[in-house]
Amino acid sequence: EGPYLEAFEPQALGAFEECLALIIKSGIEVRRVKGVFIDFEELVTSHVQLTDGEWARTLRDVWTTHGSLFRAQTAMQMIKALDYDDDLLERLRKSPQTLREEVEAKMEEAKIDLWVTPGTIQGIAPETLLSTG
Repeated sequence: EGPYLEAFEPQALGAFEECLALIIKSGIEVRRVKGVFIDFEELVTSHVQLTDGEWARTLRDVWTTHGSLFRAQTAMQMIKALDYDDDLLERLRKSPQTLREEVEAKMEEAKIDLWVTPGTIQGIAPETLLSTG
């Protein structure tokens, strides 16, 4: 419950609720846990910064010699990510472990064994790869 699930499209949430109903019908207890992923937008931003930063560092030499061959959107992403300093990337590299510890603590507090989440934020997977990231 909260900002995480609110990020999903209604169609995805509807399918998720149908799956939860089947799980409950099978006799498995489902508990809705609040207060998890409260800063979901920040989590997404951190993830994008980390993956972009690592990607840019990996492709730095390719960028130097072949930057003109990158698509405009990719080139803009590369330029932005190359500006990330070492301190930021180091902090971002630690964030998945911190998040894991927070989630595990919440699981312990709620006395749950596993999380069940929707499979996709989008309602239906797009027909092309243009919007999947």
